[in-house]
Amino acid sequence: MKKTLLVAVTLFVAMTACKKNEQQTPIANVCTISTDSTNVIFPVAYVNTDTLLAKYEFAIQKNEELQKKQEDSQLELAKKSQKLQKDYEDVMKKMQNGIYATQQRAEQEQNRILKQQQDLENLEAKLTKDLLAENDKINHQLRDSLNVALKIYNADGRYKMIFGNIIADPTILWADESTDITNDILDLLNSRLKK
Repeated sequence: MKKTLLVAVTLFVAMTACKKNEQQTPIANVCTISTDSTNVIFPVAYVNTDTLLAKYEFAIQKNEELQKKQEDSQLELAKKSQKLQKDYEDVMKKMQNGIYATQQRAEQEQNRILKQQQDLENLEAKLTKDLLAENDKINHQLRDSLNVALKIYNADGRYKMIFGNIIADPTILWADESTDITNDILDLLNSRLKK
């Protein structure tokens, strides 16, 4: 708890220092944090990850593939669910009309329907698990690609920190637009795909 508070206070001080230094220094993306005896230069930038996901060709392709798998899974489940419903209705109709010669035969059909229902539930759980695993794999690939691009982009060490900013859950409450390196990173990511 204390560590989290310390990090939050440090970031607040850094952001406040950045705002104060906007008028004092012509260098974008640089903050100076002053203490009693020293000045610390704290260069920062951020990447809007929502924009990356919306415009990074690899992310778009993988998202489309994942959506296709999800649609295929839903279609498969819908078909099997309809077949199960039809089988259930047939068994119920036969039971009401007394078509089964013995009670044992009727119970066998009921058990067959229950097994089909259980199989369908198991299939749904498996397909959901597979989609989640695929989503995790894609997220890992995207994170790896972003990390490589950020290392290349920051090879000169000009930034000490690069934040991510997501509209749904912003970690950056305010930032000067000059600290937004999203388009540079997006261009780098997309250019690496074409190699």
